[in-house]
Amino acid sequence: MLTGISVVRGVGFGLVVVAVGGLAATVVPASRRGEGLALLGVSSNLPAIVGLPLGVVLIDGIGFSGVFAVGAVTALAGAMIALAAPSLRVEQAWSTPLGPVLRLSQLRRSAVVFLGMAAGSSLLGSFLPTAATSLDPDTVAAALLLFTGTATVARWYTGRLADRVGAIRLIAPAVVTSAVGMAGLVWLANPVVVTIAAAVFGLGFGAAQAATSTAMFQAAMRNQYAAVSAVWNVAYDLGLGLGPVAFGLAAAYTGYPAGFAGCAALLLLTLILYRRPAAGPIS
Repeated sequence: MLTGISVVRGVGFGLVVVAVGGLAATVVPASRRGEGLALLGVSSNLPAIVGLPLGVVLIDGIGFSGVFAVGAVTALAGAMIALAAPSLRVEQAWSTPLGPVLRLSQLRRSAVVFLGMAAGSSLLGSFLPTAATSLDPDTVAAALLLFTGTATVARWYTGRLADRVGAIRLIAPAVVTSAVGMAGLVWLANPVVVTIAAAVFGLGFGAAQAATSTAMFQAAMRNQYAAVSAVWNVAYDLGLGLGPVAFGLAAAYTGYPAGFAGCAALLLLTLILYRRPAAGPIS
């Protein structure tokens, strides 16, 4: 029963994020596409920042069933708002299938880079509480809160900056910043270093979210936006799923500090796969 509910929820969530991403890229003017996509990302990050601690608080008052009921009502309220919103007429051809979209080199490389970034981001929530056992739990919680907070701010700012200087230029600095933050987690016994490292990684990850998504949409035609949204979200989900599995297997042999150092090195290696291609849509 629980597995079936999870599958249905996952399908619905996947449909929403892909559809909304493609729609946002279509209706936002090209000159402000980076900012529009970044604001969409911020709206998806805020529930994680607010909802996770709020859920913990509500569990003590209304229990797990009550928290799930609140979540269901919230989702239904969102659906009602979507139905009540005015319809937008978007003139475009039928969406292109994934095959032609994956032939766009700028899109493929951006997706590969972001897959690595997403894998790195999944390690903080999955392993930092376990790895930093010598630290106070409140310190670890603060580090994770800073990670999500800085990622949200960086995503918004980078989206605006991408409209002015171009998204491609921002990908490498975002990856390097994240690698520096990940490398800082080697000093797991130092609360100050761990906290700063989590915040720095968040800055790089949020910037990478905005820069890669904007670069991918800039490389595509309007009738390819839905497919581009799907590719970016698949890269995100693959990174979130594969990252903890690979890190857990490696850390069992190397230990957590070496595992974080190796992840930082792998993030930098993704830039070798990324060469700056010619900008602009490719049909």
